[in-house]
Amino acid sequence: YFETKEDLHFAAILYGFDALAEALSEASLRRTAPADRLERIAHEVIAFFRERGDLSKLLMENERRFEARTEELDKRREVLQRLVEECLADGVASGAFRVPNPATAATLFRGMIRAAVESRNPSDTPEGLAAVILEIFVKGVGRRSA
Repeated sequence: YFETKEDLHFAAILYGFDALAEALSEASLRRTAPADRLERIAHEVIAFFRERGDLSKLLMENERRFEARTEELDKRREVLQRLVEECLADGVASGAFRVPNPATAATLFRGMIRAAVESRNPSDTPEGLAAVILEIFVKGVGRRSA
């Protein structure tokens, strides 16, 4: 039982983040290459919110209303942040990535995922969006010199 509709919405959002964390822990395979892991993380998050459109909408529309409860939301978001940071650190250690600030890079990567989640183009698939995010994040958008 929830005292207010806002309490119900907030509980639904927290439950959604917990379910996402569980899905990511299963998807984030430690033995795969860092770039593949980043793509898998992006795919899982995009697919998760696409399959739960109401949750995504609820979160986007009510984020400001829950400012007083940001500590609880931030704890849930931190799970994704840590996964991405670990992946970037592994990439730096293996020589696959050059990342001067993994925390900032992880935040920017999460921002790209969020933009993809908000994309309403029905032809955009989670697989396609994750591949584009990875391409831009890892290789950039600049022209390669010959």
